Amino acid sequence: MLPLIILILFLRPFISEFISLRFDSLFSLILVLMISIYLIVSKKIRKTKYDKLIFFYFLTIIIAGFFSSDLVKSISNIHKYTTSIMIFYLVFLEEERRLFIPFIIVSGFFISIYSLFHLFFVPGMVMDYLNKQGIVYPFAENFLARRRAFVPFVSPNLLAGYIAMVFSIASGFVMERLRRQNKSPVLIFYVLILLTLFFVLFATKSIGAWLSLLASLSCYVLFRKRINGKSLFYIALITVFLLVILYLRFKESSVITFPSFSLHQRINYLLESFKVISAHPFMGVGLGNFMIKETLFCHNSFIQIWAEAGIAGFISWLILVAVFIRESIIGLKIKKDYFFDGLFIAGMCFIFHNFADFSYFIPQVSFIWWMVLGFILAESRLSTNE
Repeated sequence: MLPLIILILFLRPFISEFISLRFDSLFSLILVLMISIYLIVSKKIRKTKYDKLIFFYFLTIIIAGFFSSDLVKSISNIHKYTTSIMIFYLVFLEEERRLFIPFIIVSGFFISIYSLFHLFFVPGMVMDYLNKQGIVYPFAENFLARRRAFVPFVSPNLLAGYIAMVFSIASGFVMERLRRQNKSPVLIFYVLILLTLFFVLFATKSIGAWLSLLASLSCYVLFRKRINGKSLFYIALITVFLLVILYLRFKESSVITFPSFSLHQRINYLLESFKVISAHPFMGVGLGNFMIKETLFCHNSFIQIWAEAGIAGFISWLILVAVFIRESIIGLKIKKDYFFDGLFIAGMCFIFHNFADFSYFIPQVSFIWWMVLGFILAESRLSTNE
C-alpha cells in the first residue's frame, strides 16, 4: 500500500482546490483513509513525545470549527488539517521515510515542466482566442502579459513557495549523495532537476519566495556556524537573483504589478485582518470564514490563523514552529548530513514565506511542510538517541 500512497503524494501538487473543491476534498479523504489503514495494518502506530503537541494543535482547530460563524463551512475545512496531520505521522512513523524524497523531487520536476509549458506556449494561444472571439478581458491580458510562471497553482507566489521547498530538499539530497561519493548516472538527472527548479523559481518572479530562501539560507549558515567563502557565495548569488527580479518587476508597465503596490496592498490586508481579530480575539471567525475587502486571504498566514482559529490556534501554531526550529538546531549541531540541512532550509522557507503569503492554507503546497516537519522531528530524534 505504501507505493500507492507515494503515488498519491506525487500527484498532490497537481490537484488544486480552486479548480475543483469536491475533487480536492475526495483526494484528501482517500489519502487519509489509505494512510490510516497502512499505519494500522503495518503496526507502525506508537506513542511519541510529540503526540500531545499535535493533539493540542488539532484540538484548537476542532474548537475553532465548532465555534464558527459558519459551522458548515468550517467543518468542510477540517479535512485539510486532518490530512496534514496524517501526512506528518506517515513520515514520522515510517522507518523508510527517505523513500519519499525522490518522488517529491521528481514530482517537483514535472510541475516545473508543466509550468514552463504554460509560461511559453499557453499565453499566446489564450490571447489569440480572446482576439478571435472579440472578447475584451483586461485582467486576463494584464495577468498573462506579466510572463510569470504559476501553473498549476493559482498564483506565482504559491508556485514559488512550493518550488523553493522542493529545490531546498533536492539540493540537500544531491549534495549528500556527492558527499558520500555516490556519483551514479542518476545524479546527472537530479542535477538537471535542480537547474530546472531554479529556473522556474526565477520565472515566478516572486520576491517573497526569494527573500524567504535568502533568510532561510542565512539562518542555516548561522545555526551551522558555517560562515565561509562557499556559504557567502550562495547568499550573494541568491541576493543577485533577488535584485534582478526586483529590477524586472519595476520595469513592468502596469502599476498593479509593482512591488511597492503589492506591499501597500499587504499592509492594508493586515490592517483589515487586525480588525477581524479585535472583533473575535479568542475564538476567531472559524475555519475558512476569513474574509476582508478584496480578498479571502490576509497574505500573512500567522495573522490569519489567529483570525480564523483564535488565540489558542495561533499559539498552537507558534509552538509547532518553535519545536521545528528547536529540533532542527539540535539536529544541525549533531548531524553531518546535507539532506537534513536541505530539509531545514525548506521548512524555514515555508515559515518565512507565510509571513507574506498564505500557502499554509493551501494543501497543494503545505503538504510539503508537514512532510518536512515529520522528517525533521524523526531525524533529530534519531540523532539525539544515538
